[in-house]
Amino acid sequence: MSAAAALAAIALCTFKPHTKKGEPCNEPASHRFRWDYGDEGHACPECIPLMQQAAKNIKRSVTFSRLEEGQQEPVTLHERTHLIAAKLSAEEELKQVTLRGQQLYQANVSLTQQVQTLVMQKREVDAELARTLQQRDETAERLSVRETELAEVIGERDRLQVLVPFVGKPTTPEERGLPSSTVDG
Repeated sequence: MSAAAALAAIALCTFKPHTKKGEPCNEPASHRFRWDYGDEGHACPECIPLMQQAAKNIKRSVTFSRLEEGQQEPVTLHERTHLIAAKLSAEEELKQVTLRGQQLYQANVSLTQQVQTLVMQKREVDAELARTLQQRDETAERLSVRETELAEVIGERDRLQVLVPFVGKPTTPEERGLPSSTVDG
């Protein structure tokens, strides 16, 4: 008999306790059960009280009968060896999966720290950018004021350059570009 056949020969609990996945218990069964509406299967000692409570809650009846020892054939040495090998293999795989899970957890912690560092750096850069933009706006405003002052100064300079040739010498109103003050008569 192979290990799979040995497992098939061992009755497993088919009761589905209140789990999110709705999977059967799958522990070695000690009793058969039958509901009054015809559903039947195997139950382990831990699930029997749960089934009795469920029957009471839904006002139905369930009957249990002990599995006879003759129903479960003893496991041979060869089958036992296969089962032990499968158990050891599963335990080793569990160790490897656990180790990988720990490595992934550590990587996650490290990445979370890196993200937090980058978020803080971004906040600092954003604050510096806001200060720089504010300085740029203030500088642009000062430049606009200075350009206005420069335009006024250039206008004043141009007016003074027009007047420079007339300084110190007597001029007539016509020379200054003004209308004549004499009256023809």
